Amino acid sequence: MQRTPRGIEEWRQGDGGGLLVRKTDIDWLVAFLGRHHVHLVERCAGQFTELYTSLHFNALKRLVCRLNEAWFDHGGSARLALGNILVFEKHG
Repeated sequence: MQRTPRGIEEWRQGDGGGLLVRKTDIDWLVAFLGRHHVHLVERCAGQFTELYTSLHFNALKRLVCRLNEAWFDHGGSARLALGNILVFEKHG
């Protein structure tokens, strides 16, 4: 993994070739697209955590899923969330 201005990047090799996985720096993305006349119009949290993927007990998984649902339903901070939904609009 390597930290870049675009975010944390990792190249993974598979049978079909290479795959770039990036945890994007949202501030970088918004600025980059802004320079190309594409502007952010909405940002909201998609999910707070992916912790449920590493849990072995169904009751704990359900609890974490409920936390994710509550975070999304009640407008939890996108900055604190693992997943973000971004809506952009092209100008010019």
